[in-house]
Formats: sequence, structure tokens, C-alpha cells
Amino acid sequence: MLEAQVLTNPFPGLRSFQPDENHLFFGREDQIDNLLRRLRDRRFLAVVGTSGSGKSSLVRAGLLPALYSGYMAQAGSQWRVAIMRPGNNPIAELAKALNHVDVFGSDSEDAPIQTIITETVLRRGALGLVEAVQQARMSEGENLLIVVDQFEELFRFKRNPLIENSADQAAAFVKLLLEAIRQEALPIYIVLTMRSDFLGDCAQFRDLPDALNDSQYLIPRLTRDHLRMAIESPIKVGSGEISPRLVGRLLNDVGDNPDQLPILQHALMRTWDYWIQHRERGESIDVQHYEAIGSMSKALSNHADEIYQALSTQQQRFAEILFRCLTEKGQDGRGIRRLVTLEEAYAVVAGICEEDASLEAVKFVIEEFRATGRSFLMPPENEPLTEASVLDISHESLIRVWERLRAWVDREAESARTYLRLVDRALQYNQGEIDYPLKGIEFDNASKWLIREKVNAAWATRYSPDFEVMMEFIDISQQSVQREQAKQIESRPSHQEAEIARQFDGSLGTVYLCYSRRDREITQRLHHALQTVGRNTWIDWNDIPITADWWQEIERGIASSDTFVFLLSPDSLASRVCVQELSHAVEHNKRIIPVIVRDGFDPTDVHPALMRLNWLFLRNTDDFDSAFKNLIAAIDLDLDYVRTHTRLLERAIEWDSRSRNSSFLLTGASLKEAETWLTCEDTMPQPTYLQREYIHASRKAEDTQWTQNRIRQYLGLSSAIISIGVSTMVYQYSREADQRYFINIAIAAGASGIGAAVSVFQTRSRRRED
Repeated sequence: MLEAQVLTNPFPGLRSFQPDENHLFFGREDQIDNLLRRLRDRRFLAVVGTSGSGKSSLVRAGLLPALYSGYMAQAGSQWRVAIMRPGNNPIAELAKALNHVDVFGSDSEDAPIQTIITETVLRRGALGLVEAVQQARMSEGENLLIVVDQFEELFRFKRNPLIENSADQAAAFVKLLLEAIRQEALPIYIVLTMRSDFLGDCAQFRDLPDALNDSQYLIPRLTRDHLRMAIESPIKVGSGEISPRLVGRLLNDVGDNPDQLPILQHALMRTWDYWIQHRERGESIDVQHYEAIGSMSKALSNHADEIYQALSTQQQRFAEILFRCLTEKGQDGRGIRRLVTLEEAYAVVAGICEEDASLEAVKFVIEEFRATGRSFLMPPENEPLTEASVLDISHESLIRVWERLRAWVDREAESARTYLRLVDRALQYNQGEIDYPLKGIEFDNASKWLIREKVNAAWATRYSPDFEVMMEFIDISQQSVQREQAKQIESRPSHQEAEIARQFDGSLGTVYLCYSRRDREITQRLHHALQTVGRNTWIDWNDIPITADWWQEIERGIASSDTFVFLLSPDSLASRVCVQELSHAVEHNKRIIPVIVRDGFDPTDVHPALMRLNWLFLRNTDDFDSAFKNLIAAIDLDLDYVRTHTRLLERAIEWDSRSRNSSFLLTGASLKEAETWLTCEDTMPQPTYLQREYIHASRKAEDTQWTQNRIRQYLGLSSAIISIGVSTMVYQYSREADQRYFINIAIAAGASGIGAAVSVFQTRSRRRED
């Protein structure tokens, strides 16, 4: 037992290795040498790799200890290292990093004031960083290294519509870094870590691509030998032993996917802990310990679920809201991390859970996910939590691997899309671009979403500041719906008016009656009762022309009806035709309402589609008026949604029967309405696969048509502008070399860039004249 207490887990889990853990960091020696050489030559280094390739660990536990040890020639071993992430305010974050107690700051009372002063200096201009370092007065022989971890956060910050002048601030931040390495007076070094799939975004900033081309280091995949070293060596440092067969199993499970590295570290951490608790004397870490924690495929998800399941129901709700605050979907549809302060996260939790949430209760949940041996959330366990603490998921692999979190990310993304869509509609309404509020399905869905998600200002303003505008629009829509409902109640139609509405409008829905001939009497009574209250009925004795194909008409009748009522009796269950009609309705996801008209059947003979539904009773012994009222309530439930389901089904079937001819696809407002309908995930009946195909094909065709139209417009305008611009400039500037130069620029620029081409040409001409 004493031995188990002495042994310390040598694996950090999901988080990055830290500088004081370099004795546990193996398999990267050649890479560290490459980093030192590139940083020495340029004083600028971009460490680039895929998510999970170990960028942060390589810099923190590899490069930094090497610098402190004096391994970079001519620079010495005296380093002040400022580590930061761009977050939601890159210049302010840089000021904080420079004023850390290990860099230029202090722990005195005026430390916050000094940070503000530093930020002010940084914002003065492109040389702000150089000036701030000059004011700090480094000692002779000291160097400053600024590590900008997760540099890709800058691109998200630049696009943030909620931050004023975010694009200008992002550009200013990049200029600060580049100007610092251009000057020679001060030994300032810059290191970035960035995901490789963001390399193209660097072109958004002037001069940054050139700097990256000179100093980029793309992290190579670890060889099998290096991976073996990363597995075995830390275990030896921790005085443990691992069996060769488990090493082989781990190497095979990792494969060539670098994204598996953080998952490997987590699995090794969990395997070590399990081995410590369950090992026999002299037993090495082996396959049974690894499989007990779920292996690499399930260890991470199982561990996160284990923590989540140990929470109370209320705490689980807090956890979901917290993790949804900390994640979002990127432009490529993948889940990515999102930094928030504890204060911001608590405001969202409190807005949803109201009096049930306290700051201490939320802190408890965070502590559970960042405790020793867990490290799912940052900041690290040893850093006290304050309202200003920046919360973060320790690694994006958690988003990809934890199944529960993936579902939360999808739900958050869908909720955000709904909110932004409603904000857009509200702004259009206020600006007079549309003159009608929400109604029908759209209003129902918006109302359900507000209730289900408990939407509040703290959550909504993370995506758009127009929360109050949207809520006013919802109120206007609700008032409009209520007025319309009042009108319908006041003007309840007579039997004759209902017949007219049935024939020419069908707004109250169409009901298909599936029955046995032996139940014809009750079927006729039900048919007439439905018509009396304005419901259109489809029944085979009225709606099949004499010369028509009988089954084709049945299929059309089912497809065109909003509700399929199956009259349950021993004979209808035994009828091959009734079962065939029911199967066709099930195949097309029709709303089905089972109504028992006669007892005496075996429940085991009932179709599975009917067994999972609530049954209504319309037998001779039942009160007809009361039962009929319940039937009408069931028919009218979400009627606008169901009618749209019917309309789209009919159009999709026609499109499919016509060899999917594009002329039958949806366009314009009809397509937008269908796409809105498709988002109603919680409403029944669900869309069919054919309906989804039809709507997606319509969107694809519409987007293609739009793109082709824009290209034709562009080419026409481009030809005219280029022709005029080239002719004019060639005439004005007669020198043959300049003519060729301008023509090449103009042709390359096209219509959108002709102004820039003219400007470049004129600048070049002035320089030549000077």
C-alpha cells in the first residue's frame, strides 16, 4: 500500500504538458532541435499541426525548457516568457501576459493599473510592443519570448460581429508582433501555435504569410519508435513497468492518426490509475488494465460520463449549460472551443435555471471536471476560480470523442441558428422589408423553442445583441395569432360554409378513413360528422373514379390526406386491404390515429405502428360526441405542420415519379418554408427520406442557379469594365512595358479588382517618373 502512495502518475491526461513536466516529455528530441534552429535564425516561429498533434506540449515542455537551459546558441539562458491566447481581446490578453509576475509584472496592489497602462501603450501603434518592452527595461543578456498559443482564435475574433472594430483590432495585434521581430534593438522573440487547417486564413493579414513562409514548422507525425518512447519512458520515470504486448496494442490503436495523441495520454493516465488500484504484487501494467478503462476508443467518453453521472440532476443541468457555453460549431461544421469567463458562464446558467443556480454551485461542477486525474476543464486545478477566470475545454478531442458533448454541441448550434434566424426576421419586419409576423408552423416552433431552451438575454447576446428586438417580434406575432384565432371562433362556419371550405380551401385538413366494410355504418356517421365541422374526408366510396386504377387512387388518397384514421375492429385487422393501406401510411410517415369501433380482437394481432399510439374509443357503448371531440383535437394538433408535411410529400412523390426532373423542385419562398419545416425535429410526424431528398435537391439546384446567374453577371460586367479600363490606360500611358504591366494586372484582377489594378499602375508610374 505504501508503494502505491509513492508512485505518481506520469501522464497529464487530456491537457498539454507544462514546462515543469519536461522530464516526462519524450519522443520529440529532433523536433525540439528544429524549433531552436528556426527561432534563432528568424526570431519568429509558427508551430503548425493538426488538432491533437501536440503543438502546445511541444512548445511548453520541449522548446521552453531547452531555452531555459541555454540550448539556443548566442541567446543565453535568461528568458522572460509571456504565454497568452488571443481569446476575445488579443491586445488586452497580450498586456496581461506581459504583466505576469514572471515577466514584467508584480503582485502589488497597482498591478491592474500597470496592465491598463501597458495595454494603452500597445494600442498606440504598430511599435506599441517594442515601446512596452523598452519601458520594462530588461537587464543586459535577457530575452523576451512571447508565445501566442491557439493563434487560430484570432480569426474567430476578427469575424465576431459583437465586438466593435474586431477586424481592425486583429490586424493591429498582428502588426505588433511583426514589428517586434523586424527591429534589432531588443531581443524579442515570437512563437505561434496554430492548427494547420487555418493556414489559409493567415492571408487576411498583410505580411503575415511572408513571415510564416520563412519560419513555419509543420509538426511531423511521430514514428512508431518515437511513440514507443512516449509510452514507455514516462512509465520508467514513474517507477512503473508496462508489458510489451500492451505497448504493441497501444501502438496499433494509435495508428497514424496524430489526433489520437491526447486520447492516448488520457488512456495511459486512466490505465495507470486503474493499475495502481487493482494490481497484484509485482504485476506490470497490462492489457487487462487498459481494457478495463475502455481502451482508447471509449476511455475518454466513459470517464467524462462517469463524472457527469455522479452529479445530481440539477448539477447535470449546470454541466450541460457550461459545456454548451464553452463550445460552438466552426465554419466547417466541427465542434471547437470557445473561451468564456466564469462570470459570463454563470450569467447564462442563472438565466436558464434562475433561483436554482448559485455561483458556488456552478463552481462545484467546474471543480468536478478539472480535479486531479480529470483535467477536462481549464484553468488548472491549482489556480483558484474567480469570476474573471477564463474557462476552457482542455482539448478539442473531448468535443469529438465524448458522445454526450457532441449532442450538446449540435443542440447549441441548432439553437443558435434558430435565434439568429428569428433575429433576422425581426429586423426585416422592423425595417419594413416584410409586413407580416410569424404565423402557423413558424410561430409554433418559435414558441416551443423559447420554452424548451429557456432563452434569455445572457445566452442570446453571445450570438447577437438584438435579443429584445426578437422578443418584441415574438410578442407581435403572438398577438397576431391570437387575433386570428378569435376571428375563427367568432365566425364558426355553418354546414354549407364548411362544404365550400372543404372543396376550395382544405384549411381544416383532410382525413383518410381506413375501415372494414362491416363497419360501414359507424364509418358513414363519422364521415358526415367530420364534414359537418369542415373537415375534408377521403373515403373510397366517394373518391375513386369508376375508370381509375383502384390502388393508385388509394395511394394518392393517403398521400394527399393530412391524417390517416384507422378504424380498429376484428375485421379491419384481418383485412388484407386495410393492412396494406396502413403499411402505405406508415411508409410515408403519415399521422395515424387509431380509433376502436368494435372490440373482440387479440391485441397481439395489432400492427406495431398502432400499438405505440394512444387509441381513441368510438364503440356503440361510448359517448359519440365526447369521443368525436377528442378525435377533432387529435386531428387539429400541429395542423399547419401536418398540412405542410402532406403538401411536400405530394410534391416529392411527383418529382420522384417524373425521373426527378428539376422543373418540379421547390424555389424561392416555397423552398425557404420547406427548409423551415424541416427543422421541426420535435414535431410528429417526422419527414420522410424522400421529403428530405426533395428539399435538399431543391436547395442545391437553387444555389447552383444563383451561382450561375452571378457568374454571368460578373463576366458581363467584368468584360465591359476591363475593356474600358484597359483601353483608357493604354492610351494614356504609351510606354510599351507599362502597357503590358497594366494589362496583366487588369486581367488578373477582373471587375472587382480593376480599381486596385489602376491604383497599382498609377503608383508604379509615379515611382518611375520620380
